[in-house]
Amino acid sequence: MNLQEKINFFSELITSSHPLMYWEYDADMNLLTEGHENDDIYETLFSISGCKEYLKQHLQPENSPLILADSNGLMWIAVFEIKNDAVNLIHMIGPAFIFDISERNIEKMIRDKIHSVKLKKLFMNTLKALPVLSISSYYQYGQMLYFTITGKKISVSDFTFQSYPEELIGIRNEPAAIRSKSELHGTWAMEQALVNCVEEGNMNYSDILGKIAITGTSGDFSYNNPFPQSKTYVLVLITLCSRAAMRAGLSPEIAYNLSDYYIASVEKAASISELQTISHTMFHDYTFRVHEMLKNTQISRPIQECCNYIQLHSAEKLEIADIAAQIGYAEYYFSKKFKKEVGISVKDYIKESKINRAKIMLKAGISISEVTDTLNFSSQSYFTEIFRKLTGITPAEYRDSVTK
Repeated sequence: MNLQEKINFFSELITSSHPLMYWEYDADMNLLTEGHENDDIYETLFSISGCKEYLKQHLQPENSPLILADSNGLMWIAVFEIKNDAVNLIHMIGPAFIFDISERNIEKMIRDKIHSVKLKKLFMNTLKALPVLSISSYYQYGQMLYFTITGKKISVSDFTFQSYPEELIGIRNEPAAIRSKSELHGTWAMEQALVNCVEEGNMNYSDILGKIAITGTSGDFSYNNPFPQSKTYVLVLITLCSRAAMRAGLSPEIAYNLSDYYIASVEKAASISELQTISHTMFHDYTFRVHEMLKNTQISRPIQECCNYIQLHSAEKLEIADIAAQIGYAEYYFSKKFKKEVGISVKDYIKESKINRAKIMLKAGISISEVTDTLNFSSQSYFTEIFRKLTGITPAEYRDSVTK
């Protein structure tokens, strides 16, 4: 497959999930690609944002993608094709919004720059149709574009960011608190859908989770650096999910402890891709626990409290006598009552809880040996044996499947 065939494949591939376009310029910033609907509008947007002029002034044989963004949250990604130590072609994807923007602010974007009423309406419709993408998703597209053009893989930390003049820093939209629901671009609705999934224990959430942008609209902070913005937004999602789980009936002890655990994970995170993994893992964890709790509606309160205790302390070495003592039952009576209500023995329930926690840890990229130690399995081979018995596959096979 030659380069042009790869580019054609890539440009088709990115449109399979988002209406994101591929562009191509020569070294003199002449647009080479044609055939997009409303080409002139997108070209005008690129120009009036100041990004085109910035790109023109920074045409250097860079080895990394360049992130271009304006003060309204429109973003483009440029990859340079180098020939004879000079820029030959510029390959680009975009534009898309990287945070919610109200219809009122879309109007402000073009008010003083587009004077024809007919053109203003066309621009408004075009801007409102642009997708809101999470930063991590956008970066992944940038990595794919870079690989398509150069044949080399690149990490997100290698991206180059457009620098901003002082007069532009801080120019953003009105605070989200004064926007109406009808003005929001989509994140608010997705948040509510996610919260409802947690509260209902609804495991059919993959489509919604794939659309949520971890850049959200939590306020005007860290505009020049999307990483702290993403951190803050994941912290907001953790709070929303923990409260939704408690409203569904999950014990505050479990909900708050999980919240503390995931907040600590966010603070340790070093990249946006890590934050994405943490947010997805956290959401699954809360939703799964609520799902299991609601499924077991016939369980008495004392036994449910024991189930909560086991789930909360699944990383510890648990003794049945100690668990029974939590509710003042004798071990024999407790074991019999637990199996009658839950349907499996206490010992098997402990194993299931550990394996469910292991799945979450493996999904988060934690090594099998670390999972073994953290969950207090006597050996890695024993952990593998229990994992295969309960899931039908090995921990390594599970990790590879969720990674893919």
